[in-house]
Amino acid sequence: MYISIKSIKFYSKILNKNQRVPKIMNNINQFKRKEVAILTAHSTCRKSNKERGIFMAEINKAMLPTNDYIFKRIFGYKGKEKITKGFIEAITNHKIDSIELGESTILEKDLNDDKIGILDVKAVLNNNMQCNIEMQVVNKSDIEKRLLYYWSRLYGKSIKEGEDYWKLKNTIEILVADFELEKLKEIPKFHTEFKIREKEFHSTVLTDALEIHIIELPKILKKIEDGEVDKKDRLTLWTIFLINPDKIGGKEMSDNEEIKEAKELYDKIQSSEREQELAELRLKYIRDNNAIQKYGYEHGYERGREDGKIVGMEEGKKEGIKKGKEEGKKAGREEGRKEGIDSERKRMAKKLLELGMEIEEVQKITELSVQEIKDIKK
Repeated sequence: MYISIKSIKFYSKILNKNQRVPKIMNNINQFKRKEVAILTAHSTCRKSNKERGIFMAEINKAMLPTNDYIFKRIFGYKGKEKITKGFIEAITNHKIDSIELGESTILEKDLNDDKIGILDVKAVLNNNMQCNIEMQVVNKSDIEKRLLYYWSRLYGKSIKEGEDYWKLKNTIEILVADFELEKLKEIPKFHTEFKIREKEFHSTVLTDALEIHIIELPKILKKIEDGEVDKKDRLTLWTIFLINPDKIGGKEMSDNEEIKEAKELYDKIQSSEREQELAELRLKYIRDNNAIQKYGYEHGYERGREDGKIVGMEEGKKEGIKKGKEEGKKAGREEGRKEGIDSERKRMAKKLLELGMEIEEVQKITELSVQEIKDIKK
């Protein structure tokens, strides 16, 4: 989109006078999101061009649906069930006749918290099935175990204490990951589905109670760049929407009412100053948390190496002493054995000499030296 240099300089000049961005925005409503991002970047007018570029990238990233706050605002708010219904149907291929969303209120304190489920989207489908959708931008360790844990919590809570097991609701766990999972690197497709199946008879599913879907956005992004996507496929269109809503055109929206409604809601959200603040707050928390974890890992790694050296030296010392004792015992036993043999030979030599045997004969029998035998004879 073209923006005149004159306009940029004009608003940059105003910003240099320490006026707030929102006041300016009220006068330039005709500017679209990309223009707003550039104008917002000028509020850091003392920064270098490189820093400004990074700042704009942060703003844009904060307002994408991959930000879990924005994700929940689109897919998890009551009154917009049609959007969530279309998204879940595209992933699971289940026919959804009714959908009831869980709690949709997000408090500001929730954005600085990583407790389980705060920004997840929870829904009851057709009155007999549960679904939990999680948007993850950070590749946390043991993500597979986390998925099973989330599933088990939701599954277990589907009945009250004392109720029969048959009342347990089938539970679907959906992970939308803005990264590739290490264990799925060899699988080229971006959507994988997991159930409990028999090892040899793969078509036999033990139960429909457990169903896990994983969407890896980087994999579909590669296919988009290579022009290998089918834009008639509903799930493909939804993933394109998550990566960059601006890439969804009029034709795609006219053919998909749910995506059209999602795009309209997204445009409304990203044009709100308050929504921008909350989205940026969430992104800041995630970024700061990652930095803390990275520092902790690096610091722990170095500390571990130093502690490992000390422990290793101590263990090496103990092993050395132990080995030295063992070798000493072995050498002592060998020396003792030799001394015992020598003593017995000398005792025998003395007996033979007392019997009047010549020194040469005694030497042949005992294998002692002539001098040793002479010393015994004295």
